[in-house]
Amino acid sequence: MRLQTEQLVIFASHPTFDEGKGFGMRKMSGLLLGAAMLVPILGTGCGPRRQVQVDVWGPGETTYYTRWEHDTDRDHVAWDQRNEHDREAYWKWRHHHPD
Repeated sequence: MRLQTEQLVIFASHPTFDEGKGFGMRKMSGLLLGAAMLVPILGTGCGPRRQVQVDVWGPGETTYYTRWEHDTDRDHVAWDQRNEHDREAYWKWRHHHPD
């Protein structure tokens, strides 16, 4: 299909292709590119938050410790004499048995 001269003049004078009027294709593509580059930067702080559990032995912990010994069929041993494996097992159990 061959365009007539009048059709080319009308097509070329359309505001989208006129650099001086409105948002041209160049300006729009620049804005879209800028927005696409900002999305990862702005989205980095929006991820899920992890709650950090700090295992601190406090005055109320003795009750749970005694219950853990009973529930897991362990003999009573003072906390500071427990080995690392038992301590880790206790804190794992404790995280599943909140106050």
